[in-house]
Amino acid sequence: MPSRFQLRVIDEFVDWTRAQGCVPAGEAVRLRDRIAILLQGRADYLDRPDPTRWRSSDVHELFMAYVAPRQVDVWNLAEHGVATIRDYLRFPDATGRLHPASTRVSTLLKEVDRLAPKYPAAMADTSPGFHG
Repeated sequence: MPSRFQLRVIDEFVDWTRAQGCVPAGEAVRLRDRIAILLQGRADYLDRPDPTRWRSSDVHELFMAYVAPRQVDVWNLAEHGVATIRDYLRFPDATGRLHPASTRVSTLLKEVDRLAPKYPAAMADTSPGFHG
């Protein structure tokens, strides 16, 4: 279950994306669900509960070691997961909420860009031994 802090950050993110015109009004609930499951997976699997503190390998580990092997796609993460994280990482940087110990957002976005071409194939891989 997300912490109060996570829930507050998620709500602020969704509000920010609406204000930026990043998400149509009807998509806000789906966006909220997607970022909530990604941040909760990050907290539970990577033991990184602070949604504003990101390390260099977090993006890759989240998608390739947590999401893809579990085939978690109820939230359309195969199609929208990478874009959701890209927008999410821009949010704390633009609003001053990025934890001071975080990796720079420009570095994290480069990690997202490196992951993007590999991620759809990883989500499509249903082999039992796949682990990102």
